[in-house]
Amino acid sequence: MDVARAASAHVRSIQVRRLGRVDYGEAHAKEAGHQRYGKTYASDAALHPGWSEASPVHLLGHSMGAGVALAYALRYQDELRGLVLSGPAVLFEGVSPLQARAVRILSALAPGLPVFAIDGTAVSRDPEVVRAYDRDPLNYRGKIPVRTAAEMARSAEQLPDRLGSLRLPLLLLHGTEDRLVPANASRLVHDRASSLDKTLRLYDGLYHEVFNEPERDQVLADLTHWLDWHA
Repeated sequence: MDVARAASAHVRSIQVRRLGRVDYGEAHAKEAGHQRYGKTYASDAALHPGWSEASPVHLLGHSMGAGVALAYALRYQDELRGLVLSGPAVLFEGVSPLQARAVRILSALAPGLPVFAIDGTAVSRDPEVVRAYDRDPLNYRGKIPVRTAAEMARSAEQLPDRLGSLRLPLLLLHGTEDRLVPANASRLVHDRASSLDKTLRLYDGLYHEVFNEPERDQVLADLTHWLDWHA
């Protein structure tokens, strides 16, 4: 689902502006394995033409994109009016200190080394969505490079101490049965952010792609209501 387009169809005051189509195919994955997660893409976002002309600007990100959106918001929040994060990949539970150290070492020695793959069945409870996800040529279906994993972990380690500076109106959306990013990630952002206007929506039983679950209409309604209220 094109979430931004769907939301704009419900809220007349919304104009959709994007960073551009990002190709997550094999070539992109290999290139990304050698980049600094968050810092690189947040800097690219800051250069996006036309953002300064749009008012108000609400930034929406999902999963890894939500991590990038959060990094951008922490750095440039004076340019934004609000922030929406869906399943933000900013917390990794069950990783031991030894595993974290091994990832950092391997990242320095062999940044492109593949370490783990995403299980397509964890994306949604809708079989059609899973099939579309697995067949999409823009989705990299190989194992994620160790550099990407290390940079995501590094960003997550630094995040708690930075969240106190977040003052933007904030909406967090997360499925309670998300097997890719724990719902505690959204709880962490919500609890640590200094925003006076912050909302956490936890959807019982939903997986990672809350906008592509059978209950997507309810999730989209919550999003558009929040955007309408803050537009």
